[in-house]
Amino acid sequence: MMKKLHDRVNVIPVIAKADTLTESELSHFKKQIIKEIDENNIKLYKFPDTEDDDEKRQFGPLRERFPFAVVGSNQVREINGRRFRVRDYSWGTVEVENLQHNDFIALRDTVIRYYIFNYVMNLR
Repeated sequence: MMKKLHDRVNVIPVIAKADTLTESELSHFKKQIIKEIDENNIKLYKFPDTEDDDEKRQFGPLRERFPFAVVGSNQVREINGRRFRVRDYSWGTVEVENLQHNDFIALRDTVIRYYIFNYVMNLR
């Protein structure tokens, strides 16, 4: 599917339901995705380079999490007056907005918050 779309739209691979994979499975899966993208010459959205050292420090580690592995949930829990989206399991809780648990924040911050203008301009 990506091969058919990559010349028409910006492609950003996202691994959904990442909480169903172990850390080693997720690492292997990310490497496999990158390998297949390279082998098939699929063009991905290129995050803009920046000359600003603060932006490099802030966004560099986020971009290195590519392809983004995310977790979603409709369950909200209030902790210390703040609301968090979580998913509960018998072995523990996954927080949607926790970079130690998944890449949702990296995806949101990198694409939606900081690069939306560049992203839209690339669509033209």
